[in-house]
Amino acid sequence: MNKGVETVEHPPHATPAVGRTTRSRLDHLRTLAAAGLLLAVGISAYVPHIRDGRALASHTAVAGEPIGTYDRSFRAIAQFVPRQGVIGYLEPTDWSGPDAVRAFYLAEYALSPRIVVFGTAPEFLIVVPETGVRAETAALDPRLSGFALVRQFEDGLLLFRRKK
Repeated sequence: MNKGVETVEHPPHATPAVGRTTRSRLDHLRTLAAAGLLLAVGISAYVPHIRDGRALASHTAVAGEPIGTYDRSFRAIAQFVPRQGVIGYLEPTDWSGPDAVRAFYLAEYALSPRIVVFGTAPEFLIVVPETGVRAETAALDPRLSGFALVRQFEDGLLLFRRKK
């Protein structure tokens, strides 16, 4: 052996420093590839739900009207009622139908943070077409005694306000 020069021998199980760098890069690339694969699988699994959500807007809700139309009307109602408080909702005569329930939930959602309740106690009252009430005959309906029509919307929704 040469004097003054030390040689370091690595144990047989040790990996040289260069090998570690290559291995860590390879591990890093594998991790990125796995994350990319998981991301791709997650996105591809979610795409059908996005399509279903778009299709939901074209599904019918109440009385053959698209959900989007009702949503626009309920949001338009928000311009005529206070920003907070309770809004009445006149129950349809055929409340058993799932479309009537969906319309009520849609009203709650579109008018949030206002609270939508069944009944005629609040100052403002939403009347859906399924109640059988029409703007022309509203004055004859005993449930609307003491209310005045504020506005009729494109899909037949009516907004009433208690007379003072």
